[in-house]
Amino acid sequence: QASPPPSTASMADLGAAAGDGAATPTPTPAAGASGAVAAISGLGFCWRCALRVAGCRDPDRYLAREPSAPSTASPPAQPQAGADDAAQATDACGLCLGLLERGDALRTTFAEKIREGGYDARTYSCSIVLPVFCVFRHQILLSYLREVVGEAAVGECVELKDVLRWLLTAELGALGLDGTVAGVADPENPALTVGAACDFVHAAAAEELKCLDGLGGGRRRPPGMGRKKRRRLAANGKGGGGGRGEAGEGAAPAAGSTSTASTAAVNEAMDGMDAEECLQLLGGHAADSVGASTALRAHLARFALAGGRPAAAAWEIGRESLYFKGRYLKLSRNIPQSPWVIDGERKGDSSVEELICDPMTKLFGASECKFHAEGREDIDVRMLGAGRTFVVEVKSAKRCDVGGKEVEAAVNEATGGAVVVKAIERCPASAMSSLQAEAETHRKTYVCVCWSSRPLKEEELAILRDKRDLEVFQKTPIRVLHRRAPAVRPRTVHWMEPRLLNPHYLVLRLSTQAGMYIKEFVHGDLGRTQPSLRDLLGGGTVEILQLDVEGVGFEDQDTGSGAAK
Repeated sequence: QASPPPSTASMADLGAAAGDGAATPTPTPAAGASGAVAAISGLGFCWRCALRVAGCRDPDRYLAREPSAPSTASPPAQPQAGADDAAQATDACGLCLGLLERGDALRTTFAEKIREGGYDARTYSCSIVLPVFCVFRHQILLSYLREVVGEAAVGECVELKDVLRWLLTAELGALGLDGTVAGVADPENPALTVGAACDFVHAAAAEELKCLDGLGGGRRRPPGMGRKKRRRLAANGKGGGGGRGEAGEGAAPAAGSTSTASTAAVNEAMDGMDAEECLQLLGGHAADSVGASTALRAHLARFALAGGRPAAAAWEIGRESLYFKGRYLKLSRNIPQSPWVIDGERKGDSSVEELICDPMTKLFGASECKFHAEGREDIDVRMLGAGRTFVVEVKSAKRCDVGGKEVEAAVNEATGGAVVVKAIERCPASAMSSLQAEAETHRKTYVCVCWSSRPLKEEELAILRDKRDLEVFQKTPIRVLHRRAPAVRPRTVHWMEPRLLNPHYLVLRLSTQAGMYIKEFVHGDLGRTQPSLRDLLGGGTVEILQLDVEGVGFEDQDTGSGAAK
């Protein structure tokens, strides 16, 4: 629960803190929030950042649109700028770089984006990414306060990200949304995902950040080495400082290069620095007549934009994914499972993936749908029987009040009978990861029409019926060598049930281990599959004319008794 603002920070103090930025002498050390506010006097911080320094943790204080009364803090350093005149701003608050200073415009734009989205969500999750330069300035402030006021003031200072979160979640609450509880999700109505990616692009800011480029992700302190020891080693020329050297590690990159600093690098490099160390890192030093804390004030003053723009936020509004599981039947021999393009030429009439996902994307108002199936069949192979299991991930669905029957009706109407879906139901995200495991363990049942160059007799087919759990070794088929590594794969044919149509044609129904290449098992693939149906029938040429998948999964495993249909 938010604590009330410190009573020691008067409204007059906050008004002075949000002043015109005139230079003031270094404040004498003081304790409490009033000392922190006095320390930033004249730096021109916006009124919200002045509240942050004062340690105010009451969200309502920051939510005030116009701070005209003592209960809302002092007036801002300059009028609130609207969204349309951000380009006309000449400078920005030295701490938030305009994010809180223009907080009202930011909130208005954010609320409009949420309303435009049209999501029927009830809950939300919110993430915020700050500009690196804001984190950098905040660490400079902490070093300054540590020197001038003391460590207690550092602990009281409120993070910029916390205040931004209060501003944004207030707008979400006004729109009837509740924050999500960690570890608790509603699969029937996934949460709205709100991302605020804040950015500040300015050449002068990038130049200032270059002092961190040589630190390898941050300043790592040797174990047991405190600030005094590091200063002593640095004074003796033995290293241990965190400042810019003349060359080598820690040296500033060439002018004009882009800073490589990250938020993690800034926090790690500057954590716990006092004013002297911070100034050394920045590449400066205090004159004899001016202390380090006074010299640091120049790095906290209002930032001159020089034709640039204040920090801004890019909104990423979406929703946690929905998942639907079902089975599909493919009744066409000219539809691949996924879009198939070779040398710029499309193969087949649409695809199973498109025929299922396109209607679902439209039905849910989703950004896209991702299709995942338990294995796949070739373009010229039908998927019959109970169908093949699949899962569709529905991304950023604007509506969630859609059931499985409605999905089935929409898809089956759109496919024109080429693909039929059934048994559609909601499922957890974990269903996607289990598909691959199931594809590798389930048996597959096939039926194919074959031709033999050598006339066949019924007694020869009996040999096939007698084979149980036949082990077959398959080298990577010639037709897929361009995309699969050469290997020898052992596979099992559990049973076969042939039916002779005439001396040269037969129908073969068989059950195999997952991953077996049925076409190659029939014709032998130039001897790369051993044994093949050709071998079992005593030679000649055997070709496969048609192939269908009859079943995928344990429920489809017949024993092979009886004639093939």
